[in-house]
Amino acid sequence: MYAILLIILIITLVEIYSIIPERHNEVLSNKIDTIKEDNLKFNEYRVKEGMNISHEPGRILIKEKYNVILKYNNENILMEKDIIYNIEDDFEIEVINIDNNNIVYYYVRT
Repeated sequence: MYAILLIILIITLVEIYSIIPERHNEVLSNKIDTIKEDNLKFNEYRVKEGMNISHEPGRILIKEKYNVILKYNNENILMEKDIIYNIEDDFEIEVINIDNNNIVYYYVRT
C-alpha cells in the first residue's frame, strides 16, 4: 500500500517538475542577444572602484571573471566572461570591486 502511494507521489512530482518552465535562459534569450565573435573592435575601460556606469546601446564584454552586473529593463544579470552582450537600449552596469584591482571591460556603441 505504501509502495503504491510512494510511486504515485514520485510520478506526480516528476510531472509537476516537467510542466514548470525553466527561467534560467529566459532572461538572456528574450532581452539581450549574446554573440561569441572576436572580430569586433572594442574600446577598453578600466575601473578601480565600485560604481554604476550608464551606457548607450551597444556591445559589452568582460574577459576575466569580475563582479560586473548588467542592469537592463529592471533585470540584473551577472556578466560572464568571454560573452558579448548585444544591448539595443540604454543600460547600466554596476561594478563591484572587492580586491581593489583594475576591473577591465570592453564596450562599443552601435
